[in-house]
Amino acid sequence: MAGLAHIDFYQLLGGEVEDLAAQLIEKCRAASKKAILYTKKDTAEAASRAIWTVKELSFYAHGIDNGEGHDIAPIWISSDVSQNQIEAEFALVTHSLSLPDYDAFERVFILFDGRDSSALDEARKQWKTLSERFAGKCRYFAKTDDGKWQQKA
Repeated sequence: MAGLAHIDFYQLLGGEVEDLAAQLIEKCRAASKKAILYTKKDTAEAASRAIWTVKELSFYAHGIDNGEGHDIAPIWISSDVSQNQIEAEFALVTHSLSLPDYDAFERVFILFDGRDSSALDEARKQWKTLSERFAGKCRYFAKTDDGKWQQKA
């Protein structure tokens, strides 16, 4: 692996975190990278459905937790942040989860709902901690009025 390049924070102000994760997974696959989505156990099925429906004519083989197929799937959903069942280069982290080793990935995406005050507070704490530890690698993205993501910090 090339080493950690970026930790990208994406703040949603509407819509589902799982839908954004599915869109980012599509970009990960376009870059020929394996991606693991870390989410809470009770949201794993919603994330799986979002990955199935991200694009009308696309198929992204994936599995959840200890399911079958981790040896061939380029996408995985895990509720255990200590596992990387597919040796993914990219990690998507949702629901205020925190990784034990950010350096294990080339790129990390932290997705949070800015309408949820506890998620926003946790994202701010993560930003402070991670931007001190990984100087110059943390970036913050927000949606513009026309629906595009723009880097803000």
